[in-house]
Amino acid sequence: MTALSRTLTTLVERSTGRIRTIHADRQFMQTFLSDVSHQIKTPLSSLRLYHELMLEEPAIAPERRQSFLRQGLDQIERIEWLIQGLLKMARLEARAIPMQMKPADLAETINNAIAPFIAQMNSQAVAALQQVPSGLVVSHDPEWVAEAFSNLVKNALEQMPDGGQLRIVAEASPLTIQIRLSDTGKGLKTEEIPFIFERFYRSSISPKENAVGIGLSLAKTILDQNGADLTAINQPGTGATFIVTFIRRQSPAS
Repeated sequence: MTALSRTLTTLVERSTGRIRTIHADRQFMQTFLSDVSHQIKTPLSSLRLYHELMLEEPAIAPERRQSFLRQGLDQIERIEWLIQGLLKMARLEARAIPMQMKPADLAETINNAIAPFIAQMNSQAVAALQQVPSGLVVSHDPEWVAEAFSNLVKNALEQMPDGGQLRIVAEASPLTIQIRLSDTGKGLKTEEIPFIFERFYRSSISPKENAVGIGLSLAKTILDQNGADLTAINQPGTGATFIVTFIRRQSPAS
């Protein structure tokens, strides 16, 4: 009876665990679909409005038509960014994407993160100062960590006026490597800092109305899964500084 009792107990525990997993997956999917539905409503409503206006006014001035088309394209890009970001977030949170950890140079990873924004920086006359020397090697997934830094760069560019400055500086110690990314935007309110990494959170002093609010959350999720910590410090009006801290893991002595 004792063996049978243990077997039944094991089966009950396994069944309970599976039920909890199914329930958690269902809750996650409901939340995910609710987030997508809520966030897509606004850009879709804008797209509908622009197209209805152009259909109702066949003789609309070319300049006004071009303006509607440009704004419509902006909304399409917002939807695309939102869906791609949420899909990445869902897969990361479900641990469906294993990180390919390997020793890699952070300078190369950060250069890959900055590269897609060079044209935008030039158009905004943003001065980018990258002070991360080669040779700072730490175990991480270079592609995903570059994605995280890309989100931090994108956030900084959204906060800065034309002619601003973006600084990326490394500080190394025997135990850690810190990467500090600073912008010259409006910064954040001190009371908002604990919430800025939450999904869909938007700062009350963000200058960009169409900001989606998932970039920082996605960056933190990626860095967490690479064993790195992401924090923020700043003073309102002087810009924000995001700090990524990697732990240097020492090889065991032979």
